[in-house]
Amino acid sequence: MADCALCNSSNSITYYQRRDYRIMKCNRCGLLYIDPQPTKEELKKYYTELADHRYLLKYKHQTIQRGKKILEMVGRLKRGGDLLDVGCGYGFFLNLAREKGWRTHGLELSPGALKYARETYKLDLLEGDIAEASLKPKQFDFITLQHVLEHISEPILILKKLAKALKDDGILVVVVPNASSLMARFARTRWVCLSEATHHLFHYTIKTLTLLLSLGGFETVSSLTYQWEGRDLMWGMKVFLKRLIKAEDDRDIIEKPNQSNWQEEQQVIARGKYMCARPLGWLVAKFGLGAEIITVAKKELR
Repeated sequence: MADCALCNSSNSITYYQRRDYRIMKCNRCGLLYIDPQPTKEELKKYYTELADHRYLLKYKHQTIQRGKKILEMVGRLKRGGDLLDVGCGYGFFLNLAREKGWRTHGLELSPGALKYARETYKLDLLEGDIAEASLKPKQFDFITLQHVLEHISEPILILKKLAKALKDDGILVVVVPNASSLMARFARTRWVCLSEATHHLFHYTIKTLTLLLSLGGFETVSSLTYQWEGRDLMWGMKVFLKRLIKAEDDRDIIEKPNQSNWQEEQQVIARGKYMCARPLGWLVAKFGLGAEIITVAKKELR
């Protein structure tokens, strides 16, 4: 069993057991992590072979909405300069940032995503892994890691590398799934990040993410949670309610929120659920229970 990557404690318990792996919970700092960890070769093979992940295109609207929130948060501290988006995917965020005046740079492993971003938005991007990328010291004013950090096997080393690449007054923004979200609490071991995503190596809360950033050479400026869609929240509540009534056959409750059962619901009921979920999503985010954590950090100058 691997020690905790944050506090090096060997005092961990099995939080969730699957046939090929388990999720451990550190009793000291609370970090959730997968055991055994995939090798670097396995991870690189997974992402480079993910040439066709067009399913992410349906999240374009949500990515842009989150991007607007990020740019609003960063705009209070810094306006314009060189931006690096690590794991830039289809380029939705970089295109938005360019429209707001940022000089954009991107790094992405997936050939399919790179092809789309280059052809659609004419972005200047590099193909590769952040661990192997050559970054100049104090090159960037702003770096983003959106749904990337949870996939990195050595997050402290990568954060230290990014700290060197940031200017002294530079800003880092990290977005990760919230392991303390309302949905994660409802779904527990059926939370999709635990039950399906073997490439999610770590599962962060605001507390553990703040600790990680500190170890990586950053000081947290602000953190908030963000609920980018109502439907996924309603799905989590559905899981919770079915658990309460102790459904005999719970196989259908691990379906993803975009599967066909949503279309089968009566249109009026479905619309009503979504209308209720949006204000509920706003409310849970205000209480730190949103699906995502957005953290703004700055370099610790020593």
